[in-house]
Amino acid sequence: MSKIIEEQILPFDLNKSQKILDKTMVKYRSFSNNRTLGEVAFQWKAKTSYTINYKDDANTSIIITSKNFGLGPVQKNAVQKEMELFKSALRDSLNEVENTEQQDTKSSDNTAEDILKYKDLLDKGILTQEEFDKQKQKLLNK
Repeated sequence: MSKIIEEQILPFDLNKSQKILDKTMVKYRSFSNNRTLGEVAFQWKAKTSYTINYKDDANTSIIITSKNFGLGPVQKNAVQKEMELFKSALRDSLNEVENTEQQDTKSSDNTAEDILKYKDLLDKGILTQEEFDKQKQKLLNK
């Protein structure tokens, strides 16, 4: 049996890590289904799975296992390829989370700036208190 085991630490709590890994499995299955006929004909399909473990409130440990039932370099390459596909899917999922968090931060920064602009207009007497409150509420409800 060819087998590779790796541990990765995700800098997220258990719930967020599970959501990321759910996305990862969808991506991995998509990547994994794009195998060539030669790969299918001459090797056992490797299976990749993960075990998620609570580490602390800010980190989660995952153990990634990729294995198949064959021996030799062809089978070992299949296992390595499946491990790389899974890690690639994991990187994609982590990048999505990072990009989403950056967009959320930018959005909240823009909201604060916009409220300050409306506050300045209120202070200058250009807007009434009612108009200011209305615009502020719109921004906070985005």
